[in-house]
Amino acid sequence: MYSRDFVSIYEQYGWNDFALKIGKSLYSYFMQSKVTIQSHLDLCSGTGVLCHFFSTKGLFTKGVDLSTSMIDLAKSKYEGIDFVYHDVLDFQDDKHYDLITCTCDSLNHLIHKGDLKKLFKNVFSLLNEEGYFVFDVVVKEAIQFDVPFFSVRSDQAMVKYLIHDLGDSMIDLTIQVFLNDVMIFENHLKERIYSLDELKETLEESGFQIELLDYKIGEEEQRVKNKMNFIVRKKR
Repeated sequence: MYSRDFVSIYEQYGWNDFALKIGKSLYSYFMQSKVTIQSHLDLCSGTGVLCHFFSTKGLFTKGVDLSTSMIDLAKSKYEGIDFVYHDVLDFQDDKHYDLITCTCDSLNHLIHKGDLKKLFKNVFSLLNEEGYFVFDVVVKEAIQFDVPFFSVRSDQAMVKYLIHDLGDSMIDLTIQVFLNDVMIFENHLKERIYSLDELKETLEESGFQIELLDYKIGEEEQRVKNKMNFIVRKKR
């Protein structure tokens, strides 16, 4: 999914739209909550859209991703933002952040048992006191296996998804992009899915309290409603 081939169509067929929408929704959420956010770290930052959005609001922002193709594209687009090639599971920094994000169901790409807790603990160490962590994740409770679902990106473009259960909380995700009914891209991903109880328990063990748990943030609507959004905060 992080190959140069995928990156070449990532922006053209709408994957960036979600990052921009969640950025706008999050900014409104914090403004309405009268929470001041001055620094932002985006884990699995992709092409840098979310970092760029927060930079336009005056925040210091940094992006981290394991895909060299994504990092290269982000750097070419947004020269004033620091994008770092690194594994988010053990990324460390000399700076702490008010807000850390990990969107576009990136948590599901952490396929090894124990990765979820490792990431949560690492995020905890990178946050300022009472800092916020925001993520979305495909959850077991919302998945329909072996039933194709579609996301229309334009009058000409559509993305088809199919999820197959591999057992032991692992899935095979097929992604196909169609342009004028002709398939122009196909990829298969192995991902790990989590239950809501598992996510809540791991957050609690890692020192977080949940402030919002919903299929949307504000007015942001998902194309396909199989993900849950979490806004969590370091325990006071």
